[in-house]
Amino acid sequence: MLYSTMGRDIFSGHELMMYYTEQKVLEPARVPDRYRLVYIGEGSGVFKNGEKSEFFTAPVILCLNERDEPELIETTGLKLEVLYFEPSVIFDERLTIDNINSNNTYNHGWFYSPFLQRNDFYIGLLPLDYLLPRRIAQLFDFVQDNLTHQRDTAWPCRSRSYLIELIILVSSLYDQSEHTDRLLAGWIPDEMQQVLKYLHSHYQDKVTIDTLVTEFHTNKTTLNQKFKEATGFTIMDYLTRLRIKVACSMLRSTKLSVNTIMERVGYIEASHFFRAFKKHTGVTPYAYRNGRV
Repeated sequence: MLYSTMGRDIFSGHELMMYYTEQKVLEPARVPDRYRLVYIGEGSGVFKNGEKSEFFTAPVILCLNERDEPELIETTGLKLEVLYFEPSVIFDERLTIDNINSNNTYNHGWFYSPFLQRNDFYIGLLPLDYLLPRRIAQLFDFVQDNLTHQRDTAWPCRSRSYLIELIILVSSLYDQSEHTDRLLAGWIPDEMQQVLKYLHSHYQDKVTIDTLVTEFHTNKTTLNQKFKEATGFTIMDYLTRLRIKVACSMLRSTKLSVNTIMERVGYIEASHFFRAFKKHTGVTPYAYRNGRV
């Protein structure tokens, strides 16, 4: 069946209501009987869910329910892994989406709070920092390997166990999400949204205040003041934070040299890059790559 994994040689014909896939573009349509856990390991853009939207830089995770209408726009360099699952696959067959939505949750509905709660500050996106993306990427790999190869009789149980660990990690992130650094686009004036979109798509280029003044037909004082009021950051501080986040993603998920990554995120001088990186992460790029954070 759609978005399920069928047993082949072992447990032939058995349906496990989990399904792993890699996607270049996120499917925007609703999936009536599945939740979706989406790991964005690379790239940046805007996540839109219904009428609300939020800027992001990888790594992030999306927790989508069957009613969500997700869309990724203004994106660059995305890498997506998607895990579809029916909530009852973890606990028991009574924990269906219908039962969860009717509050008849058999004491386990709380487990899916990141997939269910929506408000002005949380629309289903959770940013990731430091070492956590390594474990999340590893768990996605484990799920993919088990569902694809089905090597022994434990493949369904192991797959569910990895999903449980993923959701525990996600739930922990969700509980802390009110303290995370986020930018909900719906709260940003249209004029400043355009500036943010420009920064997210040109961070690899040489960007100066003069560049932005020319691009948006304004003056330095007005531009700086409006941007600070909208985001809480100066333009150049926001751009630096964005570049360092992208560099962190590349250090974690690629084998590119530090110098190559430095150039990919818009730095020319290594000393400038190393100072900025250590200021925002507390460690050098080499220490970050080796997990010493």
